[in-house]
Amino acid sequence: MRWQGQSLGLRFENEGTVARPRIALSIWSARQLGQDFISELTDEIIYWYNLHLDLTEFYRKFKTHPTLGPVLYKWRGMRPLN
Repeated sequence: MRWQGQSLGLRFENEGTVARPRIALSIWSARQLGQDFISELTDEIIYWYNLHLDLTEFYRKFKTHPTLGPVLYKWRGMRPLN
C-alpha cells in the first residue's frame, strides 16, 4: 500500500469471531513510522473497511426475510466497502 508517499506492507489477521470481531494489523516500512502516521493510517483503514459499522439492527430486521435471511446468515460479518 502507498500512504502519504510511503510504501507499506500491511497484514490483516483475524483474531476474533463473527460475534466478537477483532483484527490485528501488522505494518512494515523501510523507515521508522511515527505514532501520528500510524494513527492516521489506522483511521483510514477503519473508514475504508467500515469497521465501526454496526449492522445489528439490519441483521435483526432481515434475518427472517425469505430471500435475505439465508444470505445474511452465510455472509454475516461482511462489510460494504466505500
